[in-house]
Amino acid sequence: MPKPDDTEILIDEFSNDDYDSPWKDAVEHYFPELMAFYFPMAYAEIDWSKIFQEIESIERREDMRYINSVQRMYMEKFRAEGVLTGEVKVLKRQLEKRFGSLPTWAIDKLENAAEQELDIWSESILTAETLNAVFDTDTTH
Repeated sequence: MPKPDDTEILIDEFSNDDYDSPWKDAVEHYFPELMAFYFPMAYAEIDWSKIFQEIESIERREDMRYINSVQRMYMEKFRAEGVLTGEVKVLKRQLEKRFGSLPTWAIDKLENAAEQELDIWSESILTAETLNAVFDTDTTH
């Protein structure tokens, strides 16, 4: 499971990629024509040689950060994995408090568990009399 700072590393890597250029290029190419056609008076007032430089200057000054869909997807993925990691950590601590040091097989089960299994085990720890009993649950329903 990724460490918390893995998310930051991935976001930084994606932030260095230039996903804005294609659509900015399209806007630079077609927007002036669109303005000239639909808004000729406004078009005449705009200094088109400086408009996009001014927009970029504002973006830099305001430290505007755009997150694309790929970044958003990875953020959600790592957020969910972070929650899962937290659930594993809490359940492991509870099991150790209740049953003492955990054997390797129990740690492996916890670290490779699906969310549904963790939910079941976190409830079964309340009534199970042994460590084996915590994990001897039917996870199909």
